[in-house]
Amino acid sequence: MKKKQSLLLLEDVYGLGKKGQIAQAKPGYFRNFLLPKKQAVIADKHTLRMQERLKKEREERAKIDRQESEKTKEKLLALTLTVTVKTDPEGRMYGSVNTNEILSLLEKEGISIEKHAIKLQKPIKTLGVHHIPLLLKEEVTASCKLIVDPEEKELKEALAKKAQEQEAAKDELPEDEDSNPNG
Repeated sequence: MKKKQSLLLLEDVYGLGKKGQIAQAKPGYFRNFLLPKKQAVIADKHTLRMQERLKKEREERAKIDRQESEKTKEKLLALTLTVTVKTDPEGRMYGSVNTNEILSLLEKEGISIEKHAIKLQKPIKTLGVHHIPLLLKEEVTASCKLIVDPEEKELKEALAKKAQEQEAAKDELPEDEDSNPNG
């Protein structure tokens, strides 16, 4: 097994580190991914001189990113997304709502974030209101509300009627026990 190389990051690399940091990566990852994209160089005595300059640039960028993330957070807190899905007659969803669909809904609203910023534990498989956790740049946490509605109008009405019947049945249950002549 080959040992990891010390690298100086020229850009923020998700899962590895921030611009100006020294990071460890496997040679194949460096050679095949980071080097062609010019995201890192091998850390030696010559490139380490760049580190201070890169750190200063990173700090300045971090301030700007935090301000942008705070503005985006405010927009997200006030935002309610709605997605319409296909369901069976009982109201169970065919499929699920995943990260890609949420990302698409956010882009339609004019909010651009990275896919990995959506911290959904698993795809959404139920109708109703869901809160979507987000982790924006510079560790700013936010959330938005997502309403999952059934596609068919008749199903919406049937589900509302079923909910009303269940409420009515709960109210009538104690009366039925008292009116039983065998009890």
